[in-house]
Amino acid sequence: MATFLDIGLLEYFLPLFSFILIFILLYAILQKSKVLGGRVWIDITISLVLSLVAMFSGSVFDVINIATPWFVLLMVMLVFLALVASFAFKGGVTEMPMFKIFALWLPLIIIVWSMTAVFGPILTPYSAGANSEWEALRTIFHPRIIGAIVMVVIVLFTVKVVVQNK
Repeated sequence: MATFLDIGLLEYFLPLFSFILIFILLYAILQKSKVLGGRVWIDITISLVLSLVAMFSGSVFDVINIATPWFVLLMVMLVFLALVASFAFKGGVTEMPMFKIFALWLPLIIIVWSMTAVFGPILTPYSAGANSEWEALRTIFHPRIIGAIVMVVIVLFTVKVVVQNK
């Protein structure tokens, strides 16, 4: 039985909402950065073409559809955190060092997580329907190789800290 709160109908409009989101974000980035000279029609054309390409690319579309609800939740959380900071501290958000962590690192984590959710079955060496064309990437993303890279990074930071403290 259909109810007023049934949002299953919105699933049919998901491609339209994703297209609009990609178009607006690309247009805003191009206008703000003035990479292409800041001309409105050039920025609109490039944004439109890239939005259409993203729409017809299933992987990019899936990454955006996974990441968008998390970004909305993050923005709501950051707004509430800013409100709490403005009531609790005189300087507001500027006195909260954790706010910068939320504002800068959580979007990166969301993007990496959504890309892992979409491209994970392709890149993992243990996937069921493994395609031999992806063997090089599976080797790079093998847990032992990733572990070795993490160990090298830890050693590099340790050496840096030891050298700076002398």
